[in-house]
Amino acid sequence: MKRPLRLLITRAAHQQQPVADLIKNAGMEPVLLPLIRIQMLPADMPDPDGSWVAFTSVNSVAWWKNSGLPDPEKTACVGEKTARACRKAGYPVTLVADVYDAEHLASALEGATGKGDVVLYPRSAKARTYLIDYLTNRGRTVIDLPVYDTVPDEASRSSLQQLLPELDGVLFFSPTAVRAFFELGGRDTGLFFGCVGRKTEEELRRFTGAEALTPDTYTAEALIELISLRKGVR
Repeated sequence: MKRPLRLLITRAAHQQQPVADLIKNAGMEPVLLPLIRIQMLPADMPDPDGSWVAFTSVNSVAWWKNSGLPDPEKTACVGEKTARACRKAGYPVTLVADVYDAEHLASALEGATGKGDVVLYPRSAKARTYLIDYLTNRGRTVIDLPVYDTVPDEASRSSLQQLLPELDGVLFFSPTAVRAFFELGGRDTGLFFGCVGRKTEEELRRFTGAEALTPDTYTAEALIELISLRKGVR
């Protein structure tokens, strides 16, 4: 009997289990090894009263919730997972981008705001500045708030080396995870890669020309479904 595909989940530890459940339900075997960790950063926050808050990750929602700041009145979320995190935190979800990236969120925010409106943007220190630049150039005031960083998890280096021969594929959910994989000694020999987001795939191409599967919808569900179809699991 053919063994199930073994897929490495590279996300931070607190984000691994939902992906593992998707992989199991699809008849494949998850391998959990966080290659990145979240490092929260201090930030001087303005009064959010009357401002929009743009959330582009679950981590930024968690930071806001733990900050002790008042609940935001109007939120713009990059995708449904971030929107769910907002609702779970008790925050209103005012808009969700149709496509889950900064470009579409910035465009949606432009349509929902007017010149002079203030948008607070708690984000990863490594996030692109597209949303800031786009809205600022259109007369909005964007308060840039780098509130967390994602860094390679050195504690996983030796485990990664041991696991590599047993893997069929590696899943990446951010460009940072791609960089961490190769910085921690990851290799592309005999592996395929699954990427959420075109920017993640573009980062992968800096390191390897190996097979990469990237769904049109930027979600873990879409990625696992694509792998199942392409690899004949279902």
